Amino acid sequence: MSLSNTPDPRLQQNRVEQLANYDELTGHYNRTRLREAVDRIIASGHRAPTKAAFLAVGVDRMNAINDAVGGAAADAVLIEIGRRLDTCLRVSDMVGRLGGDRFGILLAHCSTEHVAVAAEKILTAMRTAPVETDRGPVAATVSIGSSSLAEPGLTSYDIITRAETALTEAKQAGRDCHAPYRVSDQQRHRRQRYMAMGDAVQAALRQDRMEFAFQPIVSAATGAVDYYECLLRLRDANGGTITAGEFVREIEELGLIRLIDRHILDKAIAIALENPEITLGFNISALTAADRPWLRSLTAQLRAHPELAGRLVIEITETAALYDIEESARFVCALREAGCRVALDDFGAGHTSLQHLQSLMVDTVKIDHSFVRNISESAESRAFLRHLLGLAEGFGFRTVAEGIETAADAAILRDEGVGYLQGHYCGRPTSTPPWLRPVA
Repeated sequence: MSLSNTPDPRLQQNRVEQLANYDELTGHYNRTRLREAVDRIIASGHRAPTKAAFLAVGVDRMNAINDAVGGAAADAVLIEIGRRLDTCLRVSDMVGRLGGDRFGILLAHCSTEHVAVAAEKILTAMRTAPVETDRGPVAATVSIGSSSLAEPGLTSYDIITRAETALTEAKQAGRDCHAPYRVSDQQRHRRQRYMAMGDAVQAALRQDRMEFAFQPIVSAATGAVDYYECLLRLRDANGGTITAGEFVREIEELGLIRLIDRHILDKAIAIALENPEITLGFNISALTAADRPWLRSLTAQLRAHPELAGRLVIEITETAALYDIEESARFVCALREAGCRVALDDFGAGHTSLQHLQSLMVDTVKIDHSFVRNISESAESRAFLRHLLGLAEGFGFRTVAEGIETAADAAILRDEGVGYLQGHYCGRPTSTPPWLRPVA
C-alpha cells in the first residue's frame, strides 16, 4: 500500500487560519486581530463609557541590533520582548504585533491614570536584564506611545495611528520612555476645519455633487488608451471644484473615507456598465483595503456582472500598502481572485522591499511622478528609474510612469522600457468622458 502525498486539508485550513490571525514569528495576534479587538471595544462604548487604551510599543534601535548581531538573534530579541510583554499584562489585556519592530497592546478596563502605570511596568521589565541570544546578551529597551479609546467618533485606525504618533514622540524624546497622545491647539483647530470639510463632503454625497475627472493611461509604444483613471472631484455649493487631494486626508481622519470609497465603487461600476468598451481605474484608501463590507459589495456586483471584473483596475498607494502589509496582501489576492486588475500607486515613494513586492502580487506598478520629473536633466533620477524598472521586470509587473509632461520625457521613458504613460502630455483630466467626444 502506497502512502499518499496529498496534503491534509485540515492541516492546510489550520495553517491558513494561523496566518490570518497570528504573527508567524512571535505567535502573538497580528495587526488585523488587534484592530478588530479595538473595534469591538468601540462598539461596546455606544452602550457604556469606554475605559480602555491602546499602546504602541517600539523596540529602540532595532536596525542597530540587527546589524550588530544578525537577523536570527534580532528575531530572538523580538520574541523575548513579546514574552516579557505577556508577563506584564492582565488576562483581560491583549498583545499583538503591529509589524516590524512594533507591538500593540489593548488595555481593557483601564482608566487614563493607570495607563502610565502600565507603561512604566513594561519599561521596567525591558530594562531589568539583557536578552540572551546565541550571539550573546543584547541590551534592548522599548519606547511606548498611548492613545485613549474614550473619545467618541474615532475608528480603530484613528486610535492605532494616534498611538504610533505618540510612539514617534517618545523616540524623539530620547527613547526608553512613554508618551501619551495629546491634542495640541493646532490639532484642535485642524480638527474643527476637518469637521467643516466632513459636513461639506457628506452634503455633496447627499446632493450628488461628487464627480469624476477622467485621465487616460496610454501605451508608451502606440499611444492607445489602456484605461481611464477616475479622479474624484467635489463640486461645491458655488459651482467650484475641489480635488480629492484637498479633502481626502481630512475625511480619513474623520472616519468617513469608507463612504467615499463606496461611492467611488458604485459610480465607477455604473459608468463601466453603461460603456462596455472602456476600462476604468480608481484609487482606494488604506482603510478600505481592510474594509470587508467594501470587498463584499464589489464581489456581489461582480457576481451580477462578471464581465466587468477584467475592466476594473483598483489602485492602492504603496505607502498605504506598507502600513499593513499582511492585510494588503490578502486584499490584493481577493481582488485578483475576483478577476480585477490591481495597481500599486506611487511606486518608489514607500521603498517597498523585495519581500513586500513578493507578497503584493499586483498586476501593475505606477512609478511615482517624483522619479519622472526632470528625468531628461537628472542622471540620478534616471538611475533610480532603471532600478525600479528592474524590480518590476523581475516580478513580471506592468509599469506606468506618472506625471508625464513633455514629449522628451515620454521618449526617454519609452526608451527605458516603461510600458504605459500617464500625465498631461498624454491627456489632461476632464469631466467630460473622453470616449464620448466626437472624433475630429
